[in-house]
Amino acid sequence: MGIFDNSPLDPANDRLTDIWPATLVEIQARGLEIHGSLSKQNVDEGATATLLKATETASGRVVAVKIYKEPDRKTRHRNGETIAMSNFFVNERRMLAGLQGCPLVPKYYFSVAASDATSGESIQPFHVMEFVEGTPITKYLPVQNQSGESQRI
Repeated sequence: MGIFDNSPLDPANDRLTDIWPATLVEIQARGLEIHGSLSKQNVDEGATATLLKATETASGRVVAVKIYKEPDRKTRHRNGETIAMSNFFVNERRMLAGLQGCPLVPKYYFSVAASDATSGESIQPFHVMEFVEGTPITKYLPVQNQSGESQRI
């Protein structure tokens, strides 16, 4: 059985989920189906978001769903201001929409903000975009080891 098996989704039995139940309902309401448990579907995870692989049920197209973990969390910007994570979502939404002519950027389909929820419940904002199979770009970025030397991860 592979990482992306077709077993039923059961968030109640998934110990690794940071995704709110209302967000999962919204994802399904938008015609997307996440197969398997969320821990098996977790393609990548960062400090602010989780990336899942899903299928658009109408077309059968495989997509990536980037879900912001804590949209109400505040963080300090480099200019010293305190900014809500939801601002990063709005900025990324604009950036993805504006980069559609660039062949190096995955195709952007749509975003759903907390205010766009069909149920009226509070959800985590998310983006839906083309799923690109391969090694994450972060694996090619240099990082500093404990001795201060730059190396690839």
